[in-house]
Amino acid sequence: MQELYQSESADARGATLSSIAAISVQELRACADGECIDVPWPDLVPLTIEREEAAQAPIEALGDILGPAAKAVIEVVQAPAAVVCHSFLAGANLATQRLHDIEIDGRRSPISNYFLTVCDSGERKSGADRWAMAPFTSFEDSAKLEHREASAEYKTKKEAHEVAKQKAMKQAKGSPAQIEQALLALGEPPEAPIEPYIICSDPTFEGLLRLLDAGCGNAGIFTEEGAKFVGGHAMNSENKLKTIAGLNVLHDDGRADKMRSVEGLKKMRGKRLAMHLMLQPGVASKLVQDGDAQDVGFIARCLITAPEKTLKQYVEKDLTHDPALVAYSDRVLQLMHHPSLMVAGSRNELDPPVLRLAPDAKRAYIAFHNRIQREKFEGGHEGAAAHAAKAHDLAARISANLFVFDHGAGNGEISLHYFELAQAIVEHSLFESRRLANAAPDGAKEEKAERLLKWMKQRAQLTNSRELSLRDLQQYGPFRRKEECVKCLSVLIEHGYIRPANKEGKTNIFQLRPE
Repeated sequence: MQELYQSESADARGATLSSIAAISVQELRACADGECIDVPWPDLVPLTIEREEAAQAPIEALGDILGPAAKAVIEVVQAPAAVVCHSFLAGANLATQRLHDIEIDGRRSPISNYFLTVCDSGERKSGADRWAMAPFTSFEDSAKLEHREASAEYKTKKEAHEVAKQKAMKQAKGSPAQIEQALLALGEPPEAPIEPYIICSDPTFEGLLRLLDAGCGNAGIFTEEGAKFVGGHAMNSENKLKTIAGLNVLHDDGRADKMRSVEGLKKMRGKRLAMHLMLQPGVASKLVQDGDAQDVGFIARCLITAPEKTLKQYVEKDLTHDPALVAYSDRVLQLMHHPSLMVAGSRNELDPPVLRLAPDAKRAYIAFHNRIQREKFEGGHEGAAAHAAKAHDLAARISANLFVFDHGAGNGEISLHYFELAQAIVEHSLFESRRLANAAPDGAKEEKAERLLKWMKQRAQLTNSRELSLRDLQQYGPFRRKEECVKCLSVLIEHGYIRPANKEGKTNIFQLRPE
């Protein structure tokens, strides 16, 4: 185990390690060289990793339709409440974002939102998302049937137009004036029908732009395997900055620029994008702590939750006809079939009417803005300052989502009740964002050492021996890479949970401390 001791200088050979004062460096070096010596047990220093507990899920803040549906899924699916909350909030956002914008003091913005849900495998995030997305799947299936019929009609009209065009040009006999007159009389060729898809799970940014351009202008990136997106083509080293910058612009005002060598520059307006990425903790940490994603402000635009694991118990109940989920599904389909307002002359450039906050809701909005900004200025929200800076905007957007989902599309003012619900949701996200950002980076090695220690204890019970070799650890343990095992063993030695125990010339043997 030379790797454990390489950092010690030559003049420190006779000194003792402060964290394992009972063992000298000389003894450790001798043991690493294969000498059979008795190494005393150092004082035990517990592997205590202070973790701030996850915030309580804001289940009571979901409104009159989302709340009961979420509670039904939590009861039966047994997914963490925060996971279910995000699934239904994201679903509501996809259904409402094309129907209204929000305007405050002349500042107009979409009501689109991005959600990040962090939880371990086995926490039934797929089960939660399945119920939240079921009506959208039904809507897409219906739209695909209509698109198939429209495509057949379009194909016939296109062929007829091509035949008529060729005939008209032939009759013009090469005269530019007659050709121009014939083409004007013929009219524009038929337009392809709007693509029926609204949901994608692992798009490149170019693919997302194609969907927004050829579709209805309303789309969502939804996946319970967010690692596919974070680790995919859109977020590799070459494309990451382009992708997150483009997602930021879509979030802020629904714009995107599409450049093609043949088509040239196409400026897209009036697009709406919702997003819900479900991520395992390791993948999430790469994204949340990514310097580019932080600097560009992508993470600040995301509502984040990272619930604790929950005990699972089977619940014998069929949710298919549950009244709360039926009401949720009915409202989603009602909103999805509601006509979209478009820019004059456009097929898919959205121009939604604006919603405004009622006077008392606006006063609450201003108070929330000022409080968060003051706390941020005074040093609060450390690690999530950028997220705090956008908290008021996120709360306004969520309040509009909840209001429209409960009351349907139409005119009206967002009441204080809905802004208070939205504020609770954003406060939850702000706490979670701060908690995840401030998780000590050094804690990762203690967490890994804890995993290794747990496995070593289980292995010792199985083999009835407290001595384990590095070879065993690499072959059967949780970490197969040697350098990873070495780092964990170093931590366990320093904390006094194991000690070197080389026997009869055999090296890299470690002994578990008796309990």
